[in-house]
Amino acid sequence: MKSKNKLKALLTKGVFLAIYSNAQEPARFNVGFVLACNESEFIIHSLDENGVDDGLYVGKLDDIIKVELESSYLKKILFLKENFQGGADNSEMKDVLNVTSGLEVLVYACKERVIISVWLEYSEDAIMGFVQEVADGILILQLIDACGVMDEKIAVNIESVVAMQISAHAQRHLQKLVQNTLEC
Repeated sequence: MKSKNKLKALLTKGVFLAIYSNAQEPARFNVGFVLACNESEFIIHSLDENGVDDGLYVGKLDDIIKVELESSYLKKILFLKENFQGGADNSEMKDVLNVTSGLEVLVYACKERVIISVWLEYSEDAIMGFVQEVADGILILQLIDACGVMDEKIAVNIESVVAMQISAHAQRHLQKLVQNTLEC
């Protein structure tokens, strides 16, 4: 319990860091600014390797393997963000930057009809789709295939969700494909 409190103390709002939280892929990490951290989860505003906005990442606090607070890699990303931006910021992100929990991210995704990626326990790959409903501990998702076509609708127990990502490059690209498919 002490280590969890120390970890939460590191994850204060506004801190720029890298979080390693995938035991199956220990070299995989997310870089960004901490937006929120509570007893069970953390939310970071992610940046890609070029310092460009890459959405929000929500993960379980218990899954954190390592937190990197200072490194030449982090300095590089922050420099690129501040000096070049590597491209335009994701302007639709402004409304979601005040969320404080994963549940709020799901409600936002449902309300705004934004594609979200969800990782479930015991699954390596994320599923992507539109949040149809969040109620009574159940998340209903309309899945989207890689071509932007509506696929099956599924219901999952929210407690089985280990991570989420919203408004990252992959979701924004898929959102454009869905819009194009609907226009055809």
